[in-house]
Amino acid sequence: MKKIKYILIFSLLIINISCSENNNEDTRVENLIIGDWEPFRVVEECQDNGEIYYFDLNVLNQYLDLYELNKLVYKISFNSDGSYYEYNNIGSIIINGTWEINGNDINFVIENNIGVNSIEITNELFLLTENNLGFGLRSNTNYCEDMKKYTEFSRIE
Repeated sequence: MKKIKYILIFSLLIINISCSENNNEDTRVENLIIGDWEPFRVVEECQDNGEIYYFDLNVLNQYLDLYELNKLVYKISFNSDGSYYEYNNIGSIIINGTWEINGNDINFVIENNIGVNSIEITNELFLLTENNLGFGLRSNTNYCEDMKKYTEFSRIE
């Protein structure tokens, strides 16, 4: 009977340690993402054949008129209170909402200011370092069964 008691205590201890390690990892990731970020390229990465395509946003922006440029995201802000903002090239907020890290996913609830219900979006977090961030979606295409397509951001100091 004592053996069973010790086994149960040991099992609970292991479960508790495992849960706190996951919470610590999510907290570390959340602390790393907090701040202001600037998009600089779109990445398409085919997991099947290893091909990677980079699309520089500065080059793409040269072909847009002023109206289109005002709709593009020039800065995103992740705040410690869970709020999230996207700004255009003149500093106006174009999207706001909340964010949350859940494992390898980043969940957004986008608030709509025109009276429509909020929108929930889940993106996969592909890249997160002190100075680089990348999130987007996986998809299937005619030439790639596992395509990662994401926007890459650099931290604004």
